[in-house]
Amino acid sequence: MGCFFEDINFGADGGIYAELIKNRSFEFAKPLMGWTIQRKKQQEGEILVVNRKEVNTANPRYLQVKKQTDDFELVNEGFKGIGVKKDYATIFH
Repeated sequence: MGCFFEDINFGADGGIYAELIKNRSFEFAKPLMGWTIQRKKQQEGEILVVNRKEVNTANPRYLQVKKQTDDFELVNEGFKGIGVKKDYATIFH
């Protein structure tokens, strides 16, 4: 006898399961593949993929975002979408 728990699509502690995020570490050949920038004006906000492998070899890349207004969003397409259920997980944007 044993216990088996398989949590598909969501992290067991609530929130989005990280494997659903396409290119979550910005390590694809095109660092922003899977990500879309949505903004009303072209000059609203700046993004930069920073590579600090000398500081953290396990996860060297991250995204630096500067925004001037709330009309700037980064959207991830996931792998064939990201399944979310109402009132199940907290979504941050």
